[in-house]
Amino acid sequence: PVKRAVRKTSRRATKANRRAARKAALRARRANKVALRARKVAQRAARKAARRATKANRRDCTGILRALLVHRVANSLVVINDPVAVAALADLAIGATREVAVGGRGSRLDEGPVSLAATLVSRSGGGFELEDKQSHLASMVGAHFEMGSCAVVRSAGVTILLTSRKTPPFDLGQLRSQGLEPSDFAVIGVKAAVAHKRAYDPIARASHYVDTRGPCSSSLGQFTWCRLLRPVWPLDTATTFSCTFS
Repeated sequence: PVKRAVRKTSRRATKANRRAARKAALRARRANKVALRARKVAQRAARKAARRATKANRRDCTGILRALLVHRVANSLVVINDPVAVAALADLAIGATREVAVGGRGSRLDEGPVSLAATLVSRSGGGFELEDKQSHLASMVGAHFEMGSCAVVRSAGVTILLTSRKTPPFDLGQLRSQGLEPSDFAVIGVKAAVAHKRAYDPIARASHYVDTRGPCSSSLGQFTWCRLLRPVWPLDTATTFSCTFS
């Protein structure tokens, strides 16, 4: 009887352990599912935020263009993505001049389109072969890129390449395909942060970062924050902050 009692007790303990293990495994699977759902929600939110930022950054902000025009910087060059301006020049003869509004349509943070007297230099379909097949741009699109219909215009000494499709400025073939030799210009305004350096550093005497208006500025204080708990660094000048966790 004692042996049978021991065996029964052992079997009960084994069954209890198995039930506990199954319950623990079930709880772990449920927790994993919850974590997976939360991760998917976060990923969707991140993708939506990235799409909004990409949509806002149409590469048509006009800060650098305005400065070059105001200070009459001769022999300078900028690239503006503006299919509306390209379409407005579609029937203009090469060498003719027309008043046209350029850029400033993609972000409410920009000052808006720049009205200028543009002399048409050339137009093209906008396709070009990448010169650097090992560049960051090549890793994204391959060896060929389509900028859409393009127009090259000049105004007050500033050359402007107008494109119909956003084009990362990571390859000098973008300019040379339009008959523009980058090394011939005194100043080139490049809308990029880092990846352009591989292409432009070899031809540049100096490189300067400028603070311009727009959705991708590094000056966080220029934005209007609606859902941010304050104070927070670097927006606020306080040297000490306290955090409350719940």
